[in-house]
Amino acid sequence: MIEVDELTKRYGRTTAVDRLSFRAEPGAVTGFLGPNGAGKSTTMRALLGLDRPDGGRAHVLGGPYTRFRYPLRRVGALLDAGALDPGRSPRAHLHWLARSNRIPRAKADQALEWAGIAGAADRRAGGLSLGMRQRLGVAAALMGDPEVLVLDEPVNGLDPDGVRWMRELLRAQAADGRTVLLSSHLMGEVSQTADRLVVVARGGLVADTSVRALVEGSEGVLVRSPRPGDLARVLAGRGAGVEPGADGALTVTGMDVREVGEAAASAGIPLHGSAPVGISLEEAYMRLTADAGEAAR
Repeated sequence: MIEVDELTKRYGRTTAVDRLSFRAEPGAVTGFLGPNGAGKSTTMRALLGLDRPDGGRAHVLGGPYTRFRYPLRRVGALLDAGALDPGRSPRAHLHWLARSNRIPRAKADQALEWAGIAGAADRRAGGLSLGMRQRLGVAAALMGDPEVLVLDEPVNGLDPDGVRWMRELLRAQAADGRTVLLSSHLMGEVSQTADRLVVVARGGLVADTSVRALVEGSEGVLVRSPRPGDLARVLAGRGAGVEPGADGALTVTGMDVREVGEAAASAGIPLHGSAPVGISLEEAYMRLTADAGEAAR
């Protein structure tokens, strides 16, 4: 389990993380989302003992990460695929990590195989593509069979086959009872991989919910009227979000079909049709973080 409780981290006058609290549970992939500068990387660094909090705590498996003598056997992490000696081979890199964490060397060699980089195991790491470095980073994170995974943008640089491999890998890890915390900007991939979402903006928590609940809670109404401009003004006046579309259609959020119909009827505006519509995770995320940004101003 991952437990973040009132975590606060400042850099000079800038507050990167502001009293952030959430949990990532075993048996699930938790997507960790937010705009650039929202505090995701700082939170992950605090979890892994790389940044010291100014307040609150960030614990893994019931305590601070720094208490583990052989951390790769408890927590696997990938924060930066480029953080390795460019002159060292992938095989040497994994063997060194295995030795320092009391992991059998055979585990490192097996990790090269299932990560799909055995053919480049003895090349200089500096000559590997970004996708291959990502695979190497995931191999390093998993070779100790840890209970918790913390991954920052793990599909960055992967080709479509690699993205599918990563998705299936993370789902399998969660199915085996592990805790998986995944940060990514690829909303389509998160929607297919994550069970729950933690969304942050400006260092604070915006949402802690399931993928399904976030999308369904952001559903809208598609409505058509011969007087779309008048209808848009009426609905906006009642606090709804209104986006114009083709052929006079409006997409309305913040109101259901019945409420839109009642608002139109009270204003004497005819409707030519209305129906609920679903939105993508990306659209729901954009609306959520945009609202958070406005509230913080």
